[in-house]
Amino acid sequence: MQQALRPVSGYVERQVRGWSERFLKARTENVPDCAEVMAWLAENQPAEVKICLIHNDYRLDNLVLDDDLGIVGVLDWEMATLGDPLMERLPGMYTREEFVRRYAERSGLELWQFVGYLDGRCRRIIAKGHA
Repeated sequence: MQQALRPVSGYVERQVRGWSERFLKARTENVPDCAEVMAWLAENQPAEVKICLIHNDYRLDNLVLDDDLGIVGVLDWEMATLGDPLMERLPGMYTREEFVRRYAERSGLELWQFVGYLDGRCRRIIAKGHA
């Protein structure tokens, strides 16, 4: 069944809640409970800056690159949704400063509030249950 995309606020909150719920369901006895990490993520969510179409699984293995490592295609759009573009990033490809500078140049958005956005390390802590 095809589902229509509609702008809905609360994307960041839904993502954080979903990560925590999936972690708790998959957690085993030998993994720390990460309650402090989940509480920090829930309490320190940045305000959304914009709602637009995002891939929602944007990572290196979903990219088609040319010989100069330029992106010529993005694959696997089945998880696409409307959400905050600052949540959509490629972890590990740029330093935070490089990413912010490049994103600001290309998007025209003011990114002074970017510091509050979750990065790949926080996502991995929730997904794996450890630092």
